[in-house]
Amino acid sequence: MSSPQIIVAAIEFDSTADPVWSLAKTMAEGREAHVHLAHVVRGSEGYARSHPEVISKLLQEGQSELQAWLAARISADNPFCNQLTLGIVLGKTADALVQVATDVDADMLVLGTHGRKGVERLVLGSIAAQVFRLAPCSVLVARTKDYHGLTKSPSIAPRGPHHVGASKEGAHTYHYHRANPYSTYDSSIYPTGTSRESIH
Repeated sequence: MSSPQIIVAAIEFDSTADPVWSLAKTMAEGREAHVHLAHVVRGSEGYARSHPEVISKLLQEGQSELQAWLAARISADNPFCNQLTLGIVLGKTADALVQVATDVDADMLVLGTHGRKGVERLVLGSIAAQVFRLAPCSVLVARTKDYHGLTKSPSIAPRGPHHVGASKEGAHTYHYHRANPYSTYDSSIYPTGTSRESIH
């Protein structure tokens, strides 16, 4: 019998936390998976050694805050709570999350992203990108669905035979998106509709 899957969910107390929680919970519910909620308190080992009382207080506050955050999302008598572990860890975010995944032998690490792109991401850096490079397991990024500013591909019927050899001015790109039930898929036909037999 295989051991239960272990999912580490990185919880920051910001807009990324709820998508991470929702995705990790959805993946774990209904199966014997365990979710380890991990919150990182930023700090260094050197500082921790020099100021143990300060670090101890920060870790305790982090634990209390994580418990309160979770209590607002699930009741203590919910059976799913038996599949949860809360953990507070000190360090740089990416390194700390990778260490947690290593310590609990995680199968997957779920983290959030603020969705920064382009120059902003290059300037500010990306914890998600660092985790991707360092993680010893699969990494899944959770984010709120947002298609603002995007448009769906136009539905265009393929041109008929009379369009073969059409002028450059009349040429345009097609985006084919056709979904067929697997049971009706004919592997002898290419997606273009050209049969294998006619290919020389």
